[in-house]
Amino acid sequence: MLISAQTSPAFAQDTPEATQQGDDGSNECTAHKTTTGAVVGLLLGALIGGLAGGKNAAQNALIGGLAGASVGGLIGNSLDREDCERYRQSRLDALYSGQSTRWEGTKATGETQVLSEENQATTLDVAVDESKIEVMPDLIMVAGNYSVISDTIVRSGPEDKYRPVTALGKGDKIDVFGQAKDGKWYLVGVNGVSKGFVPPSALQSERKPVSRAAVVVAEAGTIKHRKLAATGICRTTQQTVSMRSGGDQREVTRSCMNPDGTWTTQKV
Repeated sequence: MLISAQTSPAFAQDTPEATQQGDDGSNECTAHKTTTGAVVGLLLGALIGGLAGGKNAAQNALIGGLAGASVGGLIGNSLDREDCERYRQSRLDALYSGQSTRWEGTKATGETQVLSEENQATTLDVAVDESKIEVMPDLIMVAGNYSVISDTIVRSGPEDKYRPVTALGKGDKIDVFGQAKDGKWYLVGVNGVSKGFVPPSALQSERKPVSRAAVVVAEAGTIKHRKLAATGICRTTQQTVSMRSGGDQREVTRSCMNPDGTWTTQKV
């Protein structure tokens, strides 16, 4: 289950509340048996479609939902609620980590194999707090909710020479909106607004979307939108499910990360 994390106290007082759209994915496996696959796919697809956001959020959600229903239908129909959740989490873990994963359930076992990874050019619309960020580099699309594993300084640019913005303590939760192309700095923030840069060694991925899914942030005061060239990540995976009563099912899908850390998935 995807659970929204608490905002880091370092930014709690100077960050406006964002408008939340869509779902955090926690309801994907509430329906099961004959409708599990379609419902899982539809909810996941609607979520990732809606996260495209902007003026076409509703249309994107519908398109994503229809595509997702066809993806989830093949395997999900044969799984009960608990095994469906294990199957879904296995796919997410493989997508976020880039490593193959396995799961064991009461009525089935499964594996998600990462077959290939590719990059694609894209553009990110990033909400930037200009009172805190001096420089914004081109980014690799790495996004999601992270835990702070060692005390660190948030800086106004992707080098040690930039001024400190605030500090993060071990155990804080923070959202990552991108990674500088040299791989040495994450762009971090809260409520859909980027606030500065920290080294990746200080953070650990929770393998979840950003803590407020599909936020729409209006320009106000020092918060401005910037369109940045970015490198997107797509991974092709094969899902295999083996029923303990006999029989295997396989499905190959291609998933591309969205700006908030969710994934848009299509059958291959």
